[in-house]
Amino acid sequence: PHGSEYGHTPAAKLFNNCVYAYNLNIFIQTANILGKPDVAATYAARLKRLQQSTHAYFFDEESKSYIDGRQLSLAFPLYTGITPDDEKAAVYANFVDEIKNKKPYLDTGSSGLPMLLKYMIEDAECADLLYTCLNRTEYPGYGHFLKNDETTWPEYWETKNEASRIHTCYTGIAGYFTKAIGGIRHDPASHGMQKFLIKPHLVGDLTFANTASGSCYGSMVCNWAREGTMGTFHIEVPPNTTATVCIPARDVKDVAESGGCARQAEGVSYLKSEDGHVVFAVDSGVYNFTSKSVPAVK
Repeated sequence: PHGSEYGHTPAAKLFNNCVYAYNLNIFIQTANILGKPDVAATYAARLKRLQQSTHAYFFDEESKSYIDGRQLSLAFPLYTGITPDDEKAAVYANFVDEIKNKKPYLDTGSSGLPMLLKYMIEDAECADLLYTCLNRTEYPGYGHFLKNDETTWPEYWETKNEASRIHTCYTGIAGYFTKAIGGIRHDPASHGMQKFLIKPHLVGDLTFANTASGSCYGSMVCNWAREGTMGTFHIEVPPNTTATVCIPARDVKDVAESGGCARQAEGVSYLKSEDGHVVFAVDSGVYNFTSKSVPAVK
């Protein structure tokens, strides 16, 4: 999971068990969609046994950590439900400390990076931690490449005398820009992109972002900008689709659409307010939301 040098180490074994748990979750969802509850129950029982045995074997009660305590060794068990509910807070705290303080960069190999990003973007939604890692201009931060005027992801961090100027293992962060910064993601309760989610993250010192993602229905767009606590959000929902749009705001009264009350806008239905966001169900169309209580630039 962290690179070829790990081979058949405990970290690799933990990674394999997490992959198995991830796949079992997919099997369970598929069986339920196909109307096969008995099959889903069989896989659910197998998943529960795997989660319990994996946690018992790899977890260290004293340190509240799995084996080596590296980023993926903490994130993957959290993501796949291997970590019991009563241990999640402690394990997550260790994960934050690891990626924020101990190793403030992406400490994974090509196999582990997609799973780390899925956890951080789609599950834990800690886009701010990822932004700090990617924005670092010193070795080995992605900003280091930009600082050295690279226009592709080279194979080596020290690039001056290396012939290989592009390396696919490093390109896995691309989804972060659309899925986290722009917040354009699939809806976990739906299939395909006929219904999708837009939940932009206004992180770090970013003052604007223009993001789009293609689908068979057309382009899904989220362009945002902020100044102080005022934010603007240009949203495009393609024909024959709907979206759940989460606007950063303290209260629904702080949100407008095209200059009017967002709750009364055509094609917009207010759903709820939670976790610093106001959530709307939005029909296909073009919308211009504003919020007067977005997070200020850090």
